[in-house]
Amino acid sequence: MRLFLLLLLFPIVEIALLVEIGGWIGLWPVLAIVVGTGVLGASVIRRQGLRTGAGLRAAAAGLHQPLAPVAHGAAIMLAGLLLLAPGVLTDTLGLLLLLPPVRAAMLRALARHLVAGRAGPGPGAREDVIEGEFTDITTPAPGRPTLPGRPRH
Repeated sequence: MRLFLLLLLFPIVEIALLVEIGGWIGLWPVLAIVVGTGVLGASVIRRQGLRTGAGLRAAAAGLHQPLAPVAHGAAIMLAGLLLLAPGVLTDTLGLLLLLPPVRAAMLRALARHLVAGRAGPGPGAREDVIEGEFTDITTPAPGRPTLPGRPRH
């Protein structure tokens, strides 16, 4: 329900901001800002797409962890998409995401949120341990034949 309200109110706020700012500075400056940030957003998306691909190739060649470069690349791509969308609020969010400290803080908050909301074993549990029962078949019980192809110890 909150998401629906957000999706409903967001365009209304964007239009209200555009009208209000247009009243202050005029129609043509507002249109120039909207078109300019759209061009900036397209440029950011194009450049970041190429940069992210090169970063992934470098990470694969050097066996580095590619998660951080990919996350930063995705955040910059999101910034470009926000700049492409016409509106003052989306442009402000997109410009903020282009700032490395803001982007890093957003990614840290997102990582904390994802780890906290993760389903699975509790704190301190190892994910590579599978609990279960087993029967040792390498040493046969007395009176039992060995399995074919297995040496007897």
